[in-house]
Amino acid sequence: MWARAARSRWSATARSDCARGAALPIKKMFADNIAVAGGVAPVRPYLPGLLSDVLAGSLDASAVFDLQLPMEKVAEAYAAMDERRSIKTLLWP
Repeated sequence: MWARAARSRWSATARSDCARGAALPIKKMFADNIAVAGGVAPVRPYLPGLLSDVLAGSLDASAVFDLQLPMEKVAEAYAAMDERRSIKTLLWP
């Protein structure tokens, strides 16, 4: 896919839930010797502290979660993620 996109229009599209089709200027990046790297963030060790801060209201989670609902609306949260209306949903107790 990347090679075909680069040949056809000299840009590639990264498709993932978070990228949402962000275009990369492959030709310019190659000419300027710019590299792109990515990976999985090791969030598991940080979750307990971060979650307690979010629940206490001392950490604003709006930059991470695009939908916040009470636990009673868990079915609505799953539907929103399934229909791609939400990427990350926070369920409040």
